[in-house]
Amino acid sequence: MREPAMRIYCRELMSGELLKDEDGELYAVTPLGAVLKRAFITGILEEVAKKRDSSLFRIFDGLGAVTCIADDPLLDEFEEGELAGVIGKPEKCGEEVILRAEEVFRIGGIERKIWFLETSVNTLKRMKLKKELSDEWIEFRKEILALSSIILEELVIAAVRELAENEISFEEILEKFRVDEELLKEALEKMLLNGEIYEPRPGIYRRVS
Repeated sequence: MREPAMRIYCRELMSGELLKDEDGELYAVTPLGAVLKRAFITGILEEVAKKRDSSLFRIFDGLGAVTCIADDPLLDEFEEGELAGVIGKPEKCGEEVILRAEEVFRIGGIERKIWFLETSVNTLKRMKLKKELSDEWIEFRKEILALSSIILEELVIAAVRELAENEISFEEILEKFRVDEELLKEALEKMLLNGEIYEPRPGIYRRVS
């Protein structure tokens, strides 16, 4: 049975150490404690270089990028600048950790944002379990929180627009996007202060027309 692919940011994946299990199969261990044989990343497709039987490319997820290699014809219908999802196995190329793509597929804007938020939840959980974070990872945590807040605000506005009654509860947002509860509270408070939404009843939010 194949290992499930872990949602992970490119920067954390790139910083991982590659080891071999008892069967000689490679897996990555990251400084934040993630252990994975397969990764699921999303982002903008960049720097495509086609070779005879394969293609090299990079995926930029908004916080970092990782180099990927895909056997033809996985990239035949893709162009640079498109949003893509990649599932694959970590490998070593010189001193760099890269991803050997098993699947490359188009991903919609909403799907991509939900991937980002789900990945942020898991990454922040790993950070909380660490007794001490280096300055590099403390800064990375700030970047995750800042970008997650922006994305969450966009999704909340979109979710309210979709509803006939034009309102949504805290619990509905939490269930819909599976986001960190504290992060959601902070984003909603910011949106209330900025006048983007208002609270007609406790825990119920409407978009300001």
